[in-house]
Amino acid sequence: MCLIFFFFLMSRRPPISTQSRSSAASDVYKRQSMQQVKKVGDVIHGSLRIGRKVIVGFPNFAYFRSRFILFFRGKSPVTRSLPYLWFDTPNVRFLSVMDFKHFCAKKKIRIVEAHYLGEKKEIRFFPNLLALNAIFVLTAH
Repeated sequence: MCLIFFFFLMSRRPPISTQSRSSAASDVYKRQSMQQVKKVGDVIHGSLRIGRKVIVGFPNFAYFRSRFILFFRGKSPVTRSLPYLWFDTPNVRFLSVMDFKHFCAKKKIRIVEAHYLGEKKEIRFFPNLLALNAIFVLTAH
């Protein structure tokens, strides 16, 4: 599996095999890739072995405009954060804020911070419905 596509180390360090966990890279950043990864658990757990924190971001498929398009038009949604037609998308799964929170709980991954982004500002209420994108900071339990 080629991990170069999936993560960017925010601080460069020697290979993990030559150092202790405490001196490993401090953060691993995954931008807009969770919906494109086939084995999400493996990638996140692997990233947590490399860094103390993992930052992930993804488009929220449960965003109200996506729901509206799916329900009233009967078509797969195309939005600012999901810009591809269903047959041309790099996404292998469509996840929501709630899906990701349940995944983290099941896999014993701790959510340290969560930020929910609307079209113009951060969303504070009903993020599963109103957030266009979500960003989570994760650590191992």
